[in-house]
Amino acid sequence: MTSISRLPSGKYRVRWRESGRQVASAAVKTRLEAEVMARRIEQDLARAQALRQDVQAGRMMPLEAVIERYCLAGVSTGRMGQGRAWEVRRGCLRFIAERGWTTTAAITAESLDRWRIEAATGQRGDNPARYLLAVLRWASGPPLRQVVDPGLFVLRSPRRPRKGPPPLLSESQVGHLIILATKAGGEVAGAAIEHLATYGCRPVELCRLQVQDLSPAGVLTHRTTKNAQPVSHPLLPHHRSRYAALASGMPPENPLFPSPDGDFWWLGSRGQAAELTNWYRDRCSTPAGLPVSQRGIYCLKDYAISRMESAGIDDRTKALFTGHQTLAVFARYKATNHDRATAALDRLARCDTA
Repeated sequence: MTSISRLPSGKYRVRWRESGRQVASAAVKTRLEAEVMARRIEQDLARAQALRQDVQAGRMMPLEAVIERYCLAGVSTGRMGQGRAWEVRRGCLRFIAERGWTTTAAITAESLDRWRIEAATGQRGDNPARYLLAVLRWASGPPLRQVVDPGLFVLRSPRRPRKGPPPLLSESQVGHLIILATKAGGEVAGAAIEHLATYGCRPVELCRLQVQDLSPAGVLTHRTTKNAQPVSHPLLPHHRSRYAALASGMPPENPLFPSPDGDFWWLGSRGQAAELTNWYRDRCSTPAGLPVSQRGIYCLKDYAISRMESAGIDDRTKALFTGHQTLAVFARYKATNHDRATAALDRLARCDTA
């Protein structure tokens, strides 16, 4: 199986299996790889050309084309990253398909208001419609100037349905996971899992980190994030020395947290941390005997943010470590777990006996 992924520099890396081992190349070398690359580029160019023709002819563009144009413009201007663009595209396309909307003119304030009622009663999430409103606002202006019901822009998004607290990992569980990761992938793999459980960054952003992203002063910079905005934050003292030792003597463009093969972790077609996610589940969370609800790698992110919350770190500072742009997202992490509840009861018991 052969795959092609784009590096942060804009170049492409080809990966394939040979004798059961993953091989990576910085350039296309075989005819088959070249055909795959050419087909992808041709599809992108044809899509962009079709969008330009629709605008120049003054026709009402298909809503799918408007969404695609919005995502392309967002990525090209740096307003959103590839991950956010994929999320917007997927959510909006599914949302309009469910309702049979084909153009911007087909969407009325009344029809979208029905979604507000559904979202308020918890029947479905509200993110797709939030994304669609942003697309419509953008499409109503230049250069597209599509017909959009102005009543859509006065709708206020309903309060999101309240979710239960996430299934938080305990400190002992995280410690066990780090040990398993170290045994399965060496010290650098253990450091990677510990990093996710400490700072709460997205797994894909950890996969993209390069040696040059670690400054001599111990500041780590995520140059490619979901929101297309670089994020820098300091490290704990023991992490500064540990990461410096791991990166010592390595070329600046090498991965800071390489995979067990010594290369960048392979990313999926949608830009997600596919290889790291599967490796973590197969080598760490499943062997640890965790319940299914706690086996996902994002549970490490939940654990990290909840620890920050318990330490009294404000939401804006949390965002420096996690890369979140909207601070309201931290509300779902203001949770507890069994260990913390037991500790709280112990403190109450001591107060009663005092």
